[in-house]
Amino acid sequence: MSKSFAQWCGQWLERLPTWPRYAPRGCGVTVNLVVKRLLHPRIANEPAWVGVGRGERIDDERGRELLSWLEVRREVVEKLLALLRSGVDDAMARARQQKLDVTVSRIAEALAVAIGSTWRQDVVLTDMEVESVWEAFLRNSVPLGRRMGRHEFAGYQGLYDLLWEDEGHASLAAEPYGRYGLGENERPPLVVEERENVFLGLQRSVFSRFSLAARESYVKGSADEIARREVSRACARLGLIDESARIALRSLYVGLVNGPSCPGWKPLGTTPGKRAWDDDLLPLEEEADPQGDPTLEWEGIHAGLAALAQAMIATFAGRTLQGQHLKWAEKMEEAHQDAMRRAWHECFRLDMAGRPVTEAMASKIVRWAIYGGIPSGQKQRRDSRRLTGVHQDETPPEETGGTVEPDRLVMFGRALEWLRANKERARAVVRGEEDATAEYARAAAELGLPSIDEVCHHMDQDWKQ
Repeated sequence: MSKSFAQWCGQWLERLPTWPRYAPRGCGVTVNLVVKRLLHPRIANEPAWVGVGRGERIDDERGRELLSWLEVRREVVEKLLALLRSGVDDAMARARQQKLDVTVSRIAEALAVAIGSTWRQDVVLTDMEVESVWEAFLRNSVPLGRRMGRHEFAGYQGLYDLLWEDEGHASLAAEPYGRYGLGENERPPLVVEERENVFLGLQRSVFSRFSLAARESYVKGSADEIARREVSRACARLGLIDESARIALRSLYVGLVNGPSCPGWKPLGTTPGKRAWDDDLLPLEEEADPQGDPTLEWEGIHAGLAALAQAMIATFAGRTLQGQHLKWAEKMEEAHQDAMRRAWHECFRLDMAGRPVTEAMASKIVRWAIYGGIPSGQKQRRDSRRLTGVHQDETPPEETGGTVEPDRLVMFGRALEWLRANKERARAVVRGEEDATAEYARAAAELGLPSIDEVCHHMDQDWKQ
């Protein structure tokens, strides 16, 4: 009877005499982790195994070939396992000493990715290189005590009720969520038991927003301070404090709903002059005297950004297969909602960091919203099991024993689309620059993308260079 690639590898690992020493129960290193991050990326790099999926069924003859390949490399695999085990133990000891909020599974995942990505190129990391990986991980970790459970967070209900009565009602009346496709026109819940994701928009709970903020090292303050900020932010217009973020969302919406797929379409005008998007680092502001459609309400809208959004949705709807399908199927309203909710999520990340939206950042948000938000939002809609999604602060299915094997072609297509949206960012990701790889990791968790090492293996040579 055939077994999956992962089963063949897992059974081989468990038969190693040293396996119990490297992977004691509850200490982070698991069969699934080693197969996913160490063995599969390396084996899938071999000519005979290119493109093999972890869930792919392997007959007995191919299985014996796989076991033979592993046996030849038993010594190096055990060396990698030793590096992983010692790295996890050393990192956790330091984390306890520094009182950091780090779990053994998260540090094991980070180290396994680093060790596996280099071994894919037949390079084995040194002890010092492994140490540098977990030291960087700890530098980006938050102190203990920043998190709280749903039950504890429910204690802020009184504060939420008071602030909503004072500010929230008026904020929602002034700018209803439904106007921009960001959710129902009602107060967001404080706490829900279900998992949540980006595509709930402004209907995601205040607790989920707190969870996002509490785990980011750039967000300062204690758990109570962060919780109070997020309760207050939820009562502001569109759940955002900075007006520049709201201008970005309004402008994107105007561009989307006045695109070529809409009745009475005509190009939006902009103020005269060439836009130096990448050079302008000032907060986004509404434009004075826009040369646009006089029938539109332009207050609080950046005309140049609206025109950019209009051009991008036109390109998406006209030149991509998915965009053409959505246009033909008359589902562009869905697409607009998916884009708006992804954009709100990006604006929220900037807002909780206390960073205004600049013209340069606004143009990126528009691109991510259309070319990232629409495909991933449509995927959510197609899978009824994921309508509530998987929030980034929740445990992914594969870490709880489940298996996730989406269509690899679709996965890699989305990853390449994300990378090609910004070539400088793509080069930074491939080079392993910390900020860029963290940005890709967030996108991968949100969109279900493969690891950057898997992507690099399938990229053209010119992209690698």
